[in-house]
Amino acid sequence: MGKIKDWIKKDAERSKKAREDLKEEMKNLKAKTFEERLEEVAFEADRVIKIKTTTLISRKQYIAVDTNNKKLACLTYVNFDKIFTVLDFDKILSFELQEDGNTVLEGSAGKALAGALLFGIGGAIVGSSGKSKMKTVCKNMILHLRVNDLDNPLLSFELLGVETKKGGIIYNDSKKLAEEILSILENSTSDDNSNATSNLLDSHIGQLREYKNLLDEGILTQEEFDSKKRELLKL
Repeated sequence: MGKIKDWIKKDAERSKKAREDLKEEMKNLKAKTFEERLEEVAFEADRVIKIKTTTLISRKQYIAVDTNNKKLACLTYVNFDKIFTVLDFDKILSFELQEDGNTVLEGSAGKALAGALLFGIGGAIVGSSGKSKMKTVCKNMILHLRVNDLDNPLLSFELLGVETKKGGIIYNDSKKLAEEILSILENSTSDDNSNATSNLLDSHIGQLREYKNLLDEGILTQEEFDSKKRELLKL
């Protein structure tokens, strides 16, 4: 009987030590910096973007690019858990930028620059009539990346998490950060025909500006403009 009690006691001690070791390992993992995680996987970062969310809860998120090996590394959150992901460029399927739950920009990989440039015109996506009512504040801005990864198919980066006035410093800083990330994604995922693609994008943006002028003058209806916009952006 005494031997059984001793075995039960030792087994309980081993289980306790295993739990403590696992807890310590998780603690150390969470304490690691983004740079240390990159070093562990031999990630040769050409560019690292630190995303310090403007929100009530301070969270640091990161995106890094390894151009030589065509890889992207991300540190973001799912609820309160840190998620560190490394993936090939060709695993990036699409992106979506949301403001207060509404899609502002979306597109497939390699077309991010078109969205970023359009986002910079007037502080919102081209297509809004000057006569329509625009929201003057933004409470939340999130960039979603859809990737071909069964474990983490959606990577989300919160760029803004407090109510702020559109056109203000905080909103504009968040918007510039979104544009910077989208431009990096475009440059990273574009193919050898990047110059031709860039010229095509410039042409499309010029056409959209012309259509926008026609919309403001009342020559085009909103429906006609939206149709042209979808056609040019392939949305």
